Amino acid sequence: GGQRRAVSLVLAALASPATAAAATGSTYYVDCSQTADGSGTQASPWNSLADVNGHAAFQPGDVIYFAQGTNCSGTLEPLGSGTSASPITLDSYATTANHDRPVINGGSGIAALVLSNQQYWTVQNLEFTGGAYRNIWVTGNTANTTYSGFTFNNLYVHDTQDFPASNSAWLTDAGGQKCPNRETPPPA
Repeated sequence: GGQRRAVSLVLAALASPATAAAATGSTYYVDCSQTADGSGTQASPWNSLADVNGHAAFQPGDVIYFAQGTNCSGTLEPLGSGTSASPITLDSYATTANHDRPVINGGSGIAALVLSNQQYWTVQNLEFTGGAYRNIWVTGNTANTTYSGFTFNNLYVHDTQDFPASNSAWLTDAGGQKCPNRETPPPA
């Protein structure tokens, strides 16, 4: 039909990490290795992606930190939009001597990360694997709307489930534009 959708992406895989967020945002913590679910603070982190997905819309300047060296299973679908001055940030934090990137493993779900009808997100210092058709999916379904302000820094993105292979990509937008599914170098 006559609907037009566009997603403007800034891919800065080797750029220096962006400043976390404006002072007005809230900070949340996720540690998927914890057996008990917490309240999202550093002392009592959430222990699953369901907590992030079930949270009310995140606000401009909010930061969601994932514990380094942990593996979270499922599709990450946080809600909310940032602004050009205060994006919402997904990032990692150190909990022990293990400084491996946190892993978001989408398994056979639609994607490891879905950002739908949203804008101004910074995603950095994480690893994304799995997802039936894509690792990271930025999409929207509002006619004549451009979704802007997506920045991706220092990510390790790999192993889309890859079926069918012709549709596989690590990042796709609402218009079907794809970044080819290729492994980025493993973390140093």
